[in-house]
Amino acid sequence: MHAGTLPLDAYRTVIALDEPFQPADCHTPPSHPTHLVHAALDLLGRDPAAVKAGLSTGDADRLDHANARRLLRAVLTVRAPGPLPAATAKALDTLLAAERQAREITDAGTLPRCPNCGGEVEINVRIGPEFVDAPYLPAGRRLQGWLDTADADTRLLILEFGAGFNTPGVIRWPGEQLTRSFPRARFVRVNPTDPETPADLADRSLSVPTHADHLLATRTAPHSAPDPTVIP
Repeated sequence: MHAGTLPLDAYRTVIALDEPFQPADCHTPPSHPTHLVHAALDLLGRDPAAVKAGLSTGDADRLDHANARRLLRAVLTVRAPGPLPAATAKALDTLLAAERQAREITDAGTLPRCPNCGGEVEINVRIGPEFVDAPYLPAGRRLQGWLDTADADTRLLILEFGAGFNTPGVIRWPGEQLTRSFPRARFVRVNPTDPETPADLADRSLSVPTHADHLLATRTAPHSAPDPTVIP
């Protein structure tokens, strides 16, 4: 062992490795930390290690919150190991505290657990053979029964939200094929990263390259009531 080094057990004690994480004290963070992400990126733009990784001051100025956050995560991933400047570390602590406060669950003890074994549970999504499809089978049968008996000239609008290429055989491709099966069907694909639609459906499909919540927000925004005395 070199002079000045600590045994592993002593190191665990010094850094409180086995103690619950306690976030650094900071001012009350805002509910939507958009400006904190941009502030952290601006500070990182002055950090030599981050600059060496490819970041420049002002890179995030034209980015929305989601893309700025992706850039921040990417820079912190590829940045060479080493301490952050104090101001940058404080900005990141404030950002993490804001995101922690924005979440509904901050106590791990309140998370649901398996009623049988007490183990951790996960969202029931199609990630492997552990997916449980039994709750969805009745609705699937009803849908298939309706499609099997629908007239060929049925006017059908198929709305697809966020179906990418992780499991395209579940939603993406069946939706396209369903559109082909009904000549009067129309297909709308809402997807920020993979909005493309098949060439053979070009005249019956609409590509919407945005997030579903952004689209729905524009449709649910309050509008002024029309003037009944004006004929549209």
